[in-house]
Amino acid sequence: MKRIRTEGRAVPKSFIMRLAAVVLCLILVCIYFKHVHQENQVDKADYDEADFDVTKIRDSEIAATVKLMRHLDRNRAKKGDIVLNFQGRTDPSEEIDRAPLPLFTRVNESLLNGPTYKALADVLTIFHEDVHETEHWSDEQLKKIDHFLELMMSTKPFKIVWEFVRSRDLAPRDSEHMKSLLFTIWFGLYSRAEHSLGSSGFEHVFAGEKRDSIVEGQHFWVRFYQLEKAGKINYKGYIVARPELSATIHYDWGKCTKAIGGFLVGTSPEFDFSLFTLCFLTKRGDKRCHFMLENFPFGVTSFKIQRRPYIATTYPVSL
Repeated sequence: MKRIRTEGRAVPKSFIMRLAAVVLCLILVCIYFKHVHQENQVDKADYDEADFDVTKIRDSEIAATVKLMRHLDRNRAKKGDIVLNFQGRTDPSEEIDRAPLPLFTRVNESLLNGPTYKALADVLTIFHEDVHETEHWSDEQLKKIDHFLELMMSTKPFKIVWEFVRSRDLAPRDSEHMKSLLFTIWFGLYSRAEHSLGSSGFEHVFAGEKRDSIVEGQHFWVRFYQLEKAGKINYKGYIVARPELSATIHYDWGKCTKAIGGFLVGTSPEFDFSLFTLCFLTKRGDKRCHFMLENFPFGVTSFKIQRRPYIATTYPVSL
């Protein structure tokens, strides 16, 4: 038997070959489990950025639809209902707190007593903040979701969106199938960490999530306001400010940090839900919805999960 000499000792060639085979097997096992992990976990790399199926609708069509939605958003805040205190400007990497006071100085609480606000608040109670915790919804919790969806579908902003996407063959024409589609894209469960089905588009966008030391999602102003009011959020400064319209900000939620996050201000639940649904169904992937609010340009960026119809994220951007 041919031997290989190592540090003065002869090593059988067969031993070297067996060792190489073991190492190769270990490498293949690692590759397999990495693949399984990636198949069941969602992060930015799993967003479908090459989603070209729904990008042929003109920006002017989206802008006209959003303009009408804005006009008919009867449940949005009126002038004076909300007072913001932006304070110091910051950037996503800044560690110094540039805002010693809360972002929200005043909110007319009667605004939050409307049916759509209450229905959304009820749905927010069913989620776990930590993406590592699997979501298990009871029949009672599923009823809350169903009630919320029915209420959304009855509002004028959503009816405008539904009519538009139906005209482009992007949504069902009957209400039950439409509600089923909304449940699928917004409440379909998937994993962002450790194989647990602990995330959905709705939780990510409207409630916000915690993954290790990071805040993910959270793009609805009422949610931010209520957490800040409860002392759970420390606002640390603004990145882009559009008084009474939007806020792009830096903050901590407990021990987790949101380097850069944002939301529209004063819009109703039905407006945001309808807007995000519109943009997800029409201009997602590497495209973006473009529209105007009070003569300021805005966009909405949306991504779906790869190989699945669920919303990965959708959020407003001040342009």
